[in-house]
Amino acid sequence: MAPTEEGRRKELLRFLFLREAWSLLVAKGSSVWIENYLRYGEQLSSGSLATAGRALKRLRAAGAADEDLTALVRELQAHVLFGICVLLDGSPGLREPEVADIDWTIFEVDKEGNPVLEFSGLSECVNKSDPAA
Repeated sequence: MAPTEEGRRKELLRFLFLREAWSLLVAKGSSVWIENYLRYGEQLSSGSLATAGRALKRLRAAGAADEDLTALVRELQAHVLFGICVLLDGSPGLREPEVADIDWTIFEVDKEGNPVLEFSGLSECVNKSDPAA
């Protein structure tokens, strides 16, 4: 692949990965997720879904607006997405000396799962790629 063609391909890969990653977050202005978690809180007796559902019920009862809850959750999810992108871009290293040489990256793969093209720069692009911005 020619250098400019490879650069364009990497840009496309970053865009597609981040587009799909952002689509997994709570949508800006949506409260559908709140209703789902409230239902989990009523239907489930334990687990993180039930705990979150009951916490949302208490927050709503205390006067928290759905818009505020959504804004808070989306920002927290975006922070986690940024952290995952930092890891995939080559983390600063693991804390434990015996595994400090372990690192991660991300590749485009072929239909058999074989690496085709490594790409990075996700953490530099993640905040600029928010479709709701």
